[in-house]
Amino acid sequence: MEQPSREELLLQIRNLSKEITSYFELDPETAQQNFQLKLEGKTYKIVDKAKEREQIQKKWLSKINVNYNSAQEKFFRIWDLLQNNPELDLCVVFDSLENKRIFQIHKWGTRLECVCLSTHEISVIQENLPSFLKSIALRGISQREFEAILKWQQNIVSNDNQINEQLPKISWNGQRYHWRAASYEISIHKNNVKVFAPYCKFFAKLGICTNKSCKFVHDPRTVSICRDFFTKGTCQYGDNCRLTHSRVGSEYTVPHCERNLQGKCELTDGVEMAFSTSDLKENHCHYMHSPIVRGDYPPCRQFSHMGYCYRGMHCRFPHLWSCPDLYYTGQCFLVHCKYPHDHHSPKLLASQKVSLDAIPAGDFLLPPLNPRKQFMLSGGWYGLRTSQQSIDVRARSSATETKYDKKMSPLQVSDDSSSEQTLESSETSSDLSEFSEGELDADFIRV
Repeated sequence: MEQPSREELLLQIRNLSKEITSYFELDPETAQQNFQLKLEGKTYKIVDKAKEREQIQKKWLSKINVNYNSAQEKFFRIWDLLQNNPELDLCVVFDSLENKRIFQIHKWGTRLECVCLSTHEISVIQENLPSFLKSIALRGISQREFEAILKWQQNIVSNDNQINEQLPKISWNGQRYHWRAASYEISIHKNNVKVFAPYCKFFAKLGICTNKSCKFVHDPRTVSICRDFFTKGTCQYGDNCRLTHSRVGSEYTVPHCERNLQGKCELTDGVEMAFSTSDLKENHCHYMHSPIVRGDYPPCRQFSHMGYCYRGMHCRFPHLWSCPDLYYTGQCFLVHCKYPHDHHSPKLLASQKVSLDAIPAGDFLLPPLNPRKQFMLSGGWYGLRTSQQSIDVRARSSATETKYDKKMSPLQVSDDSSSEQTLESSETSSDLSEFSEGELDADFIRV
């Protein structure tokens, strides 16, 4: 039998010493978490759950078999998801074995799309780099953009730069997700999703939607504010501009004051004080001063890329006119990003920001997916309310302004059958006159 080398013996001694030290330093609470009594036959055996979990993880990783074709296909899927949906929120999800991945939040949290490569997939691509570079070149993707995505993935999570493998089942935001058809989804009745309004992102971003059969809501409150008119008071397009011309705007379209986030704004009150009166006084800042926004959070992707955020004054993420990725991670890989990416662009230093994996799921303010049970637990959902499927864009000038009431309460769910209304019942609605003034006010979504 071959004798162990000196290095192997020293390693065994160090491991044994570590176990002895941890045993004597063990407190009752930690012992209860790490160990359990397991009945084997007629005797009880102490089981080290931490070590057992580590062995399960090693076994799981040993079975992973990633080939080049699957890794290449995964990258193209990630590229398309990020390029086509830059406005969707991102989250980091841990599984029971402490593996973590970056996900894009789709359909109010009912589906999570993975937008990062695992360590195995990255290794396979690097082993076949010449072939991979040729394949991405055919899609118009440069090597610099590929490297930018990898660096962005590393910068967006804290401490550990590795993006690990993912188990078939994950839990996030109080929901259990299962792997189905290349994404993670939850089991939910379709009526629980239909009660929430899907807003047209093209209408919000451009002030117009050319799709005559568009099934998404065209709500005037979501049309982004004209940046030139808001900052300068003039716009070269004048009345022909399709964006919102207002110095007051609404809680959904006005950016947060960056100086206030840094504690440097000379004015105490923000423009939110003028939402109900449309009267902006001299002692009011032109930007919003939100008491709950976190300056160390990444900028709100919805606001940055669409010009509006349905969370309004309740959003915890800063509403800024800047590239959220460059601002937060120092990297931007979007081909059609509308923001400048020079050295003078604002960035948060690593010591000033909260990593994405440390942001609680509740701060995304997603709507409850089981209204009858979860509304009472969560206190409601803060978002735009609408009962119409489409609003004529010509009527937006008379319905752009919104009201902000600090005393508004979260949505309460009734027990009657009327709470089961869906958007399908109003698919053909397009005339603004069909709806009362109350239905167009900024409020909470009503089920």
